[in-house]
Amino acid sequence: PKDGSYVLSFTEDDFVKLADGHRFLGEILDGLKYSTDLDSSLQIALEKIGKHFKLDRIAIYEINQDSNTSKFTYQWALDSKNLFPNEFAYMCSQDISKLFEYYDMKGYIEITECAFKENSTDSNKLQKFLSILRGTQLWIPTLLNGEYIGAIGFDKCDTTLYTSVEKLILSEVVSTLSAYVTRLNAENANKAKSAFLSSMSHEIRTPLNAIVGFSQSLAKEEISGPAKDEVKEIVVIK
Repeated sequence: PKDGSYVLSFTEDDFVKLADGHRFLGEILDGLKYSTDLDSSLQIALEKIGKHFKLDRIAIYEINQDSNTSKFTYQWALDSKNLFPNEFAYMCSQDISKLFEYYDMKGYIEITECAFKENSTDSNKLQKFLSILRGTQLWIPTLLNGEYIGAIGFDKCDTTLYTSVEKLILSEVVSTLSAYVTRLNAENANKAKSAFLSSMSHEIRTPLNAIVGFSQSLAKEEISGPAKDEVKEIVVIK
């Protein structure tokens, strides 16, 4: 275009790959949509996605900006030794803000071992990171109501860059997975709320029942004066 904007151009082979990718994505959607155990289904979906795209690892990363915490909520890897350790989950507010700047520029972050070496100033962290880095990583952000809430990372088995078709399909994969992760988080929050209220109700009922029971026993006794009226009021409250 004359305005200098970038437009993707696809070959006939690319369109075949896009169609195949969309068919595969439909299968993933069906598996999640009709699942009775969403937690397990998300883990199964990661494995299917990894094998379909010949990936080495997939990680779902979530950020809680209110508490300034972050974590890997779901991971899959061909070799369990390549799962991200917990120490890589934490990011300070400054790191998160810088990460968002990269997302705003391209909509994703592509990391290669060479690029990481050139831009890293922390040699110890670099060595730890490179010890589990495999090939080329693609991190695509997840959003909720227009706000960044994390990202999903895809790690290839080799060092070839991701094609435009792969980036497009994986972006749709991220949108799908993110929606179900958000739904699962909401379901878990409701369960936690219900469990808390049930527990609190039990904790409050137990001493109250003891008080009421004791008051009923006192009400049967011969008590005179103001004390008798107070006991009767407690029994009536029940």
